[in-house]
Amino acid sequence: MSKIKLPKSIKMVVTDFDGVITDNCVYINEDFSMSRKLNFKDIMGFFLLKRNGIDISIISGEKNSAIETMAQKFQITEIHQNIRIKIDVLKDILKKYNLSQEEYVYIGDDVNDLECLNFAKYKITVPHAVEKVKNVDKIQITQSEAGNGAFREVADCLPLFIHIEPPYIGVVIWMLGFPFFLCFLIRFFQFPTSSMYSLAAFRFSKNL
Repeated sequence: MSKIKLPKSIKMVVTDFDGVITDNCVYINEDFSMSRKLNFKDIMGFFLLKRNGIDISIISGEKNSAIETMAQKFQITEIHQNIRIKIDVLKDILKKYNLSQEEYVYIGDDVNDLECLNFAKYKITVPHAVEKVKNVDKIQITQSEAGNGAFREVADCLPLFIHIEPPYIGVVIWMLGFPFFLCFLIRFFQFPTSSMYSLAAFRFSKNL
C-alpha cells in the first residue's frame, strides 16, 4: 500500500466513526453497557487538525458516548449519529460550509459509506474495510489499521504546522530578562553592585 496523498486545498475531514476511529469492536461491560477503545495517536490527529484550522465532521450509523466525548473535547459541531443514509448529510454539510470537491476528504469502511465514497473526489478507507469499499474507484487505503493510527495517518498527510506554547514561557522570559533589568537598575540608580546582588539573592531565596 502506498502512502496517502491529499492536496493542500483540504479544509474538512468527514469521517465515519466505528471502523475508522475505533477498531470496529464493541466491548460489553459487566453492567451490559457498551464501550469502545480509542488510540492516542488518533486523538492527537484530531488535535492537530483542529489546531491547524481543518474542520472535522463525523457521520456515524450508530450512536455512542465516545463520539460525544470527542466532539466535546475538540469542539466538533458537525456530529451526526444514527444516520442510515449518509449521502444526504454529507451534501448538507458541503452546502453549509460551501465546500467544493477539492476541499474535503471522506473516510469510511463499510457499505453504508459507499454512496459518500463514490460521491467524494478524495476518499480513504482502512485495511480491514469490506471488499466493496476497497474496490471503489480511486480510493486510497491507509497502512495503519482502524483504531490504531489510521485517522492520524490521514491527518499527517495534510500540511500541518504544530504550534505548542511552552507551559512556563513567562518564567523563562523573566529569567532571561532579569540580569538586564538588574544592570539597568545599577546604572540608573547608581546602587552599589554588592548591595544589588545581596538584594537579588535575598528575594530569590525568599521565593524558594
